Amino acid sequence: MYKDVSVSSVVIPDCCTKKVCAKANVIGINYGGEGEVGEYGYVQVTGAVKFTNGLASTYHQSTTHIVQAGHSGMNITAVMKDATATSFGVAVTGLTETRIQWTAEVKLWQNKLTQTF
Repeated sequence: MYKDVSVSSVVIPDCCTKKVCAKANVIGINYGGEGEVGEYGYVQVTGAVKFTNGLASTYHQSTTHIVQAGHSGMNITAVMKDATATSFGVAVTGLTETRIQWTAEVKLWQNKLTQTF
């Protein structure tokens, strides 16, 4: 069983069309419950999200396990997804029997090209 937790989010201004690139480094550390205290997982999510005027979102992303599942005792995952109608975040999952302290570093940038292709 997994639990889904949002560890970081960014609010998108109303009435805008944006392409936002993001990179998230997510670390989960076991501090009790199942498994050994001190075990950790490290996942990196990179990608982009496109928002339209109606605030519909499209995600293109990949996830890399910096510490491979099974090497640390932690099987964590992370994904960028909508948090609310006007924000997106990084949602993380881990085993529900394990108490996990989550830490995330999220970098966002926007390409402001004025040239039409």
